[in-house]
Amino acid sequence: MKRFTLNDLGLFDRGPDAVFDNIVDLVHQTVLAPIALVSVIDDKNERQVFKASRGLCREHPEVCSTPLSLSLCNEVRLRSGPLVIPDLSRDPEFRDHPARHEMGVSAYLGAPLKGPADDMIGAVCAIDTTPRIWSERDRKCIEKLADLGSQQVLLRAALQTLKLIA
Repeated sequence: MKRFTLNDLGLFDRGPDAVFDNIVDLVHQTVLAPIALVSVIDDKNERQVFKASRGLCREHPEVCSTPLSLSLCNEVRLRSGPLVIPDLSRDPEFRDHPARHEMGVSAYLGAPLKGPADDMIGAVCAIDTTPRIWSERDRKCIEKLADLGSQQVLLRAALQTLKLIA
């Protein structure tokens, strides 16, 4: 099967996307975090782009992508699984993370967004600017919404494959 780039799938540098906007709306409404994102990592592994955002890009349009050094979503991708951080300042692994110091991230909850080859291409996440305990319900919500996002990516890959065959 052909390996599609994020751009082939309409996930990178193509502007707003209703499906992913709906996912971040659901994250925002169910988890009640001030920031909700769907991020994708570019094909060159240089930056993350926020495919959809609540509480960040609309208020700060200049922050619709960041270098990977600021990305907690990239940590999710590299781990191939959920990442739960109630308080970055107290977490030995993340207390010095640039996202905490440069973007004011205090708490993070994310689950991987998978590509068509089951590769990790980004994350669906909730971010808080104050420490918080993420509930089991919050965790399940993020994982299910990341799963929905991943299914959307698979549908886009299937559609691209059909276009190649036709």
